[in-house]
Amino acid sequence: MTRLARLLVLLGLGLVVAGTVLAGCGISPDDSPRAQPDEDVPFGLLERGDGATTTVAAPTAVPISICLVRTDGQLVSIPRDFAPNPSLSEVLGALGDPPTDAERTLGLSTAISDDAVVNEVRTSAGVANVDLGAGVVEGSARNQLAAVAQIVCTLTQQPGIGQVRFLVDGVNVEVARGDGSTTADAVSRRDYATVMPS
Repeated sequence: MTRLARLLVLLGLGLVVAGTVLAGCGISPDDSPRAQPDEDVPFGLLERGDGATTTVAAPTAVPISICLVRTDGQLVSIPRDFAPNPSLSEVLGALGDPPTDAERTLGLSTAISDDAVVNEVRTSAGVANVDLGAGVVEGSARNQLAAVAQIVCTLTQQPGIGQVRFLVDGVNVEVARGDGSTTADAVSRRDYATVMPS
C-alpha cells in the first residue's frame, strides 16, 4: 500500500471515530432552538443577581455664570451653583447675595443690594423683560449703571437672550447706558461694551 493510500485510510478512520464519539455524547444538530429544563442548565447561568440596579443621580447643583463688579468697575463672569433648572428671577436674585469669600479675595462685589426685588422676568423673541422693584433703578447714575450692566451681562449669558428691557410695576423705565445716555428701549451687551467681560 502506498504512503498516500495509508494516509487516506487513517484519515477516514479518524473521521469515523470522531463521529462515533460525538454521537455517543448526545450532540446532534438542531434545526431550531429548544428549551432546556432548569436542571440541565449549567450552574450560575439562571441566577438573576442581587436585584441591584445602576442609577445615575440627578445633579444637585448646576453652575450658572453671573456677573460681578471688579474694583476698577469692569464686570467679571463668575459661576455660582444653583438648583437644577433655576428661573431667570432666581439667577438675578443671586446678584443681590453678598460675594463669597473667594469672590471678595478677587476684589469682586455687587452693585445690587440684597433687598433689590426682581418681581418677574418674562422672555419674548430673545428679549428678557425684567420687572424690578424701584430700588434698582433709583439712586446715583453710577450705581444704576453698574446694577443695570450686571443684570444685562448676567441675562445675556443665558441661552436665547440677546437684549434686556427694564420695567417697574409693568411700565418701561429709562436706564443708563455705558455712554452716559438713557433709554427705555431694550439694551444689549453692546450698550455696556466698555465694562463687559471679554
